[in-house]
Amino acid sequence: MQTCSDIFLIFPHQLFEGIEPLRGKKVLLIEEPLFFTQYRFHIQKLVLHRASMKFYEAYLREQKITVEYYEDERYLQRYQDHTIYLYDVVDDWLSKKLHRHFRQLRILPNPNFLNVQDSNRFLHHYYINRRKELGIFMDNGKPYGGKWSFDSDNRKKLPKEIRIPPGLLFENSHIEEAKTYCQRFDTVGSCENFYYPTTFGEAKINFQHFLSAKFAHFGDYQDAIDGRNPYLFHSNISSSLNNGLLDLGYVIDQVLKQDVPYNAKEGFIRQIIGWREFMLTVYRSSHIPLRTTNFFGFSRKIPPKLLSGKSG
Repeated sequence: MQTCSDIFLIFPHQLFEGIEPLRGKKVLLIEEPLFFTQYRFHIQKLVLHRASMKFYEAYLREQKITVEYYEDERYLQRYQDHTIYLYDVVDDWLSKKLHRHFRQLRILPNPNFLNVQDSNRFLHHYYINRRKELGIFMDNGKPYGGKWSFDSDNRKKLPKEIRIPPGLLFENSHIEEAKTYCQRFDTVGSCENFYYPTTFGEAKINFQHFLSAKFAHFGDYQDAIDGRNPYLFHSNISSSLNNGLLDLGYVIDQVLKQDVPYNAKEGFIRQIIGWREFMLTVYRSSHIPLRTTNFFGFSRKIPPKLLSGKSG
């Protein structure tokens, strides 16, 4: 039975539009240090988190959800005796911290991912399994087009005369507040040219812009690099998928409806249900050795050009 003492924790990467699991609970929106101060982050990352979280706070209040917003970690002591609900945080450090502080954790599946159980360590086979499970691009049990991946058709050289559609820039009151607020942190970079959606509406607009203006060329030039534009024909939806503003199922459905070349559709779906989900599986199984070992024996510091965006 749910009571007013039930607490639901929401972190910066869990801003989902569907809120039924939150009903009847007090929601704590938390500026978790792992997202804000763990490293010297780029300021646009922090502006993205702050602005999208303040939007989400307003959204929840409009939905008559009780919300408390935390810019610190006082909630850890304040609610340690309560029943705590949360989505799987998909983060080892954060998960361990929460288990140390709370005795009663109720963890829900994360809507950000397909949440499949597959220990296959080879991306190609992992991707095939997802295609079969979801019935995407299948023809009587075989891959549409005769092969599973059209990666070899994603490597054309970008013509000099081709027009590259500009990306969308975003401004709203939450972004403006966040730009001021985030000056308190030690960061790199600047706030100029902010390309990241911070609301559900902006996330959908940004995605639809990709579908209408870029998707047709995405397949041919997926692997292309050009100094004129950092995004070229890519979607720029990673931030919105990863923080929950854009629903994974919505993205897949919209992509499948588009009348574009097959190498564009398959190439995009491969990134979403293949590579993205595969990396989650690798993280769950190998996050500690990946984080603590130096396989290649690197010793030099990251050059400043990589932080300034002037690497060439």
